Amino acid sequence: MPDKEGFARRKLVREGGPAPAIPPSEFVELGVATPFSFLRGASDAIELVLAALEMGMDAIGVADRNTLAGVVRMHSACKGAGLKPLIGCRLVVRVPVATASVLPFARRERSAERVVEGRIASPTEERPCPDGLFDPTAAFGLRSGRAAEVPDQTTTLLAYPVDREGYARLSRLLSLGQGRAEKGGCDLTLADVADHREGIAFIAWPDEELDAFEALLPILTGALPGLRHIAAAHLYRGDDLARIERLDRLACGIGGTILATNDVHYHAPSKRPLQDIMTCIREKTTLAEAGYLLHPNAERHLKGPAEMARLFERWPHAVRATREFADALGFSL
Repeated sequence: MPDKEGFARRKLVREGGPAPAIPPSEFVELGVATPFSFLRGASDAIELVLAALEMGMDAIGVADRNTLAGVVRMHSACKGAGLKPLIGCRLVVRVPVATASVLPFARRERSAERVVEGRIASPTEERPCPDGLFDPTAAFGLRSGRAAEVPDQTTTLLAYPVDREGYARLSRLLSLGQGRAEKGGCDLTLADVADHREGIAFIAWPDEELDAFEALLPILTGALPGLRHIAAAHLYRGDDLARIERLDRLACGIGGTILATNDVHYHAPSKRPLQDIMTCIREKTTLAEAGYLLHPNAERHLKGPAEMARLFERWPHAVRATREFADALGFSL
């Protein structure tokens, strides 16, 4: 049989010397899923990187669901194209609902440095809060890895290591969650994340319905005192203005800012049909019966700085926050 070049053999190689320097772009996409977000991301690293290069971006993030498996291919593709890869992942975390009345405020952050509004800040730049240490495992009423006695809620966090030590902690965190779950799964609690938070910059990722997210936000900031970013994306369902304004107020309430993203699942709108099919396989249904399980439109593709600036014209600080956040990340493979 003739040889076929499989997906795993694709590699972006530049001919004719090193890539020219790319001027910093005003916007950096951080909410990117690749095929390593199993049956979610529909474009591979090379497609995403080439699209970002064509749009004038100098950096791109990778944040696959509960895994770092896709970072090597993103790093390789970025190296070939001359882009800066930003290494991270998307954590799906269990939060015991009983903690809502336990964490009305954040404790004082004691680490040597942390990320505030997308940059490294000194310990003197702390928002006021009572003295005293916060023990997440004691406050949650459970030990790391044990299920709460009440039904849990789930929330999502983008986690980007600031340095090598942060990457090591993030790797250990994922190993912990994957080790206690069935094959292909990852079971993490907010207590687990809090135990491994040093050296990692977090972005809170709200659900479509914001009431539950707003209720959980004090718990998140209590466990992760350095949390200063809330992701904001257009959902194109008619209430984007009110929704993003509400997220902006919530971000101001924690002393932070919203951060613009397009929740990227593919590099171009033409990949939307493939992503729909992947969703049906994941949910064990058909295209005819999938309904609201599918994305309602083909907008979850990579968008360039000019388009994102237009979408967030009312909130220019959300676009600036992506650049500042990216510049604060010093880790590289």
